[in-house]
Amino acid sequence: MPSVSRGDGRCLPLHVLGCGLKSEPHLNMATAPALILVDALMWGSIARVRWDDFSEAFPAFLTPLTFSIATGLSLGLLSFTSIKLGTGKYREISALIWVLSVLFLLRYAFLGSE
Repeated sequence: MPSVSRGDGRCLPLHVLGCGLKSEPHLNMATAPALILVDALMWGSIARVRWDDFSEAFPAFLTPLTFSIATGLSLGLLSFTSIKLGTGKYREISALIWVLSVLFLLRYAFLGSE
């Protein structure tokens, strides 16, 4: 079984096929296909991002740069809300985004980053 923690190089195809996913030491051949599929589905939605609008592009760029899906989504959502507020486009924020942003802010305020 390839091991990332041993650094023996046999796990290199998993890194290449993962297209940028962060690998964990417990990554094995059973989870790699699921991660590749999720990665492909996430990258498929990049074409729909309005890259000419900073308030849409920056949160979409920030989300996949974290080590976990939950952290990426929460930081992407918080950056989306704060940028929309900062640029005066607060009417584009739906009620659900407001509720989730408040919940994520409370999470980071009381529970920290873990």
